[in-house]
Amino acid sequence: MRGNRLPSSESAAVDTEKGPGMEGRREHSRKGNRRPVTARARNTARRAAPASMAIIMGGAVLAGCGGGPAGAGKAGDMLTVDTAFVIDSLDPQRAFTPTAFVVDHAVYQTLLTYPGSDVKRAQPSLATSFQADAGAKRYTFELDRGARFADGTPVTSADVVFSLQRLANLKANGSYLMDGITVRADGPNKVVLTSKEPNAAIPAIVANPATSIVNSELAKAHGATDSPDAAKTDQAEKWFNSGESTGAGSGPYVLTKYESGSQITLKSSPKPWRGAPPFKTVIVRNMQAAAQATNVQRGKAEVALDVSATDTRRIKGRVTVSSQASRFTFFAFANVDAQASPVTAHPRVREAIRYGLDHDGITRVTGPGAAQMTGVIPSWMPGSLPRSSAVKRDLARAKRAFQAAGPGKDRLTLDYPSDLTLQGVSFSAVAAKMQQNLQQVGFKVRLRGSPIAILNEKQTAGKIDFGLLGRGADFMDGTAYLNMSPGGFHAERVHWTESAAPDVVKLAGQARAELDDAKRAGLVRQWQARLNEVGPYFPLAAPQSSVVSTKDIAGAIGSPQYGIDIPAIRPVGDSAA
Repeated sequence: MRGNRLPSSESAAVDTEKGPGMEGRREHSRKGNRRPVTARARNTARRAAPASMAIIMGGAVLAGCGGGPAGAGKAGDMLTVDTAFVIDSLDPQRAFTPTAFVVDHAVYQTLLTYPGSDVKRAQPSLATSFQADAGAKRYTFELDRGARFADGTPVTSADVVFSLQRLANLKANGSYLMDGITVRADGPNKVVLTSKEPNAAIPAIVANPATSIVNSELAKAHGATDSPDAAKTDQAEKWFNSGESTGAGSGPYVLTKYESGSQITLKSSPKPWRGAPPFKTVIVRNMQAAAQATNVQRGKAEVALDVSATDTRRIKGRVTVSSQASRFTFFAFANVDAQASPVTAHPRVREAIRYGLDHDGITRVTGPGAAQMTGVIPSWMPGSLPRSSAVKRDLARAKRAFQAAGPGKDRLTLDYPSDLTLQGVSFSAVAAKMQQNLQQVGFKVRLRGSPIAILNEKQTAGKIDFGLLGRGADFMDGTAYLNMSPGGFHAERVHWTESAAPDVVKLAGQARAELDDAKRAGLVRQWQARLNEVGPYFPLAAPQSSVVSTKDIAGAIGSPQYGIDIPAIRPVGDSAA
């Protein structure tokens, strides 16, 4: 057994290194209290292909225009967080969108967590320690015996088992996190997670908000179930989305009101087990990026999550700007199915694309502070490639590959989302730059923008020949990207089968089974290097993301996993700030 003794969460230092934040995005409404997002459209038909962070939750300037004045309460009374909503639910086992992650991280707690922007290694939350067996298949978590839900009920292993089984059986977007994993109680304060295959990422997985632990008895009393048919029989979502759900979570705040189109209101927990939170009230408002920039300059105890890199340079006043590489990135991909996509299926065509793209020019298009992606994994995540590994434009090589592909291989259609932006940067601007680059190689490139709802359906069905989308990680470990390996669910969408690159598949398997963090990161780097050589993916750029806050608060730092860590934000002068 490999023991992982974790420091107490109270003593764990919050890393102030800048980490990714939130992006601009768009949502679409329908009847009822839930507002599903097209970029997060539920995909219950195929558990193997979840609607994950791989499809960007971008948004146009049409995103949220919720009203209300800028925060006017003194620090300590109310915290205001402005963001363009991307939300489908606040039920933690159903929710799998950026805005839900922001809120649920304040209301619920997971076995492990990431403080501030530090995603190097998961830290304790409801679990004080864990052990992993040598094969990376069995993980035993010891629960904090002082943990309590907001109604004072102790958090036990029964709650953990119920929550994780419910997540698995709801067949929601985040359910795939539990694929091949079973959970059982070993006494009232210990739980055991067992994976069918080696899975060194389990500590990172149980820090994702979808694995939040809920008060099982209270949830069951309001229609929740963890039974195998939970996808059809669970009736608790309306309750989780209401102010009646106080006691459902163990976090420092409780939900009091959820207005999916305008704002979400949280209050301090009536029975916080780690002491009273810094603010009595937290308001999360649906707000356009331009309004966010205006409000944060005149507000008090206020945070803006979607101000563009260009706008942050123009902001003046009593604000703090924390900028970092975005947690979502631009990437392109090519279909390798010879029957469906005879042009992009040719390896010399993909070589011509890879070396024909002007990465420096594309990076400039994505705005101030943007950086070229060196591989599919962003620079802030363990396992990312060094700058020296980035693909460099070689126009001569690209033209040779184009000629070698032969006649009839000169026409490309580039599909991209027409209604989205990523951190204020439109996909259409990046697509136009790619078109210009590839026409210099000799290709005739047609641009085809479509609403993300349509694009998602086509991409999931493997019907896009050449596409431009956004990519992000669902959990904070480089192995989160290994599903892009041949035969993985993202590779299936471009018809890249295991037989196409067995060495890449082997590296992925070795990385999944490696418990040593440094060795696993090294294997992931080797895997990425091969992906850069033979994969049907073209990592492009990571735009800059900024969290803007008033100067009367501290701790407002972007979180790659949660968007922002609301429980870590405190008034300036607070002894814990």
